[in-house]
Amino acid sequence: MGLNQRTLKGLEPAERDYRVADEKGLYIIVKTTGSIWWRWDYKYNGKRQTAAFGVWPEVSLAEARDRRDEGRKLLRDGKDPRRKRTIDHNFGDVSAEWVERFGRDWSDPHRKRTMRYLDKDFRPFLKDKPVGEISARDVLDCLDRMVRRGTIDSAHRARITIGQVLRYAVATGRASRDVTQDLKGALPPLKVVHRAAIIEPEHFGELMRMIHGYHGTHIVCCALRLAPLVFLRPGELRHLTWDDYNTDKAQVLIRGDKMKKGRDHIVPLSTQAVQAIEDAAVMSRHRSNFIFPGMRTVSRPISENTINVALRSLGIDRDMMCGHGFRASARTMLEEVLGYEPRIIEHQLAHQVRDADGRAYNRTAHIDARREMMQKWADYLDTLRLTRES
Repeated sequence: MGLNQRTLKGLEPAERDYRVADEKGLYIIVKTTGSIWWRWDYKYNGKRQTAAFGVWPEVSLAEARDRRDEGRKLLRDGKDPRRKRTIDHNFGDVSAEWVERFGRDWSDPHRKRTMRYLDKDFRPFLKDKPVGEISARDVLDCLDRMVRRGTIDSAHRARITIGQVLRYAVATGRASRDVTQDLKGALPPLKVVHRAAIIEPEHFGELMRMIHGYHGTHIVCCALRLAPLVFLRPGELRHLTWDDYNTDKAQVLIRGDKMKKGRDHIVPLSTQAVQAIEDAAVMSRHRSNFIFPGMRTVSRPISENTINVALRSLGIDRDMMCGHGFRASARTMLEEVLGYEPRIIEHQLAHQVRDADGRAYNRTAHIDARREMMQKWADYLDTLRLTRES
């Protein structure tokens, strides 16, 4: 028995991806995210092949069956349906294929942003257009709609996203170039907004006293104590796993696919940082691979706003400090108060630093100096926390 609209509308995501068959090799894959992907299995030259038909409900049941039937006709003529479709793949299909291939390890916020750009701002206007025929003007028209809504920052991010889709189309032989390269300077410039951060030692000492007096859930307490010690971006902190943590070396190694710059990053851990992680282990190691699992489900980490919400609950205003601001605090005080070289600090912040020949340093560069710095920083924060003005 084949699929119908009622069946499709009633599908719910599960802990793992699963498939539901239609007819004649056509089926859907229900992703853990709730997305529903059309697939068609067929044999060509004795080998099993799979064709992607896009995402439901963007591609309807009737459309998916039409594409399957078109493919079956090509098979009868001795042609490979998938090879034929590479000639005229439209933007909707290619973007869906790109998401499926690269989106498995995206964070929840990144996935939501990316799908919002595609589903709201681009697919309604470009989904049926062959990806190789999309022009810079086509993309700019979509971006201009975003600008007119006042979402200039999102427009800049969306340009990057569409560029990634088009470069994937180039790599798979369905487009000749990434036309977003022609749009540099075509959007209104971004306004630079610096993250709120406390950079005065005496005020930071008060902050540390408040953090150590926080009475939220155990996992959030541990995450909040670790945040000032490791200079990680909030997304990198909350996605830490027990696989990243090396007890013997007292460090975490974060894979490049979790990092903003896409490079592996080593974070040497002070004794205080190790203690915060080991304290979290009491509640999380036996039940989740995340060091800081969420309250609703241990299959996901704490939310992107957890640290900021905890700071707000302590009475710390958003204009004073945010989770990302711990990086700026460390950057400023390590150089101006503790006298560390900016080059060493930048390495630990996972900023790209190059040597005299212009080559980017690898992840182990200055590791001994960074390890010493991380311990000195943690000791300094303890001093600030324990020292009160008389």
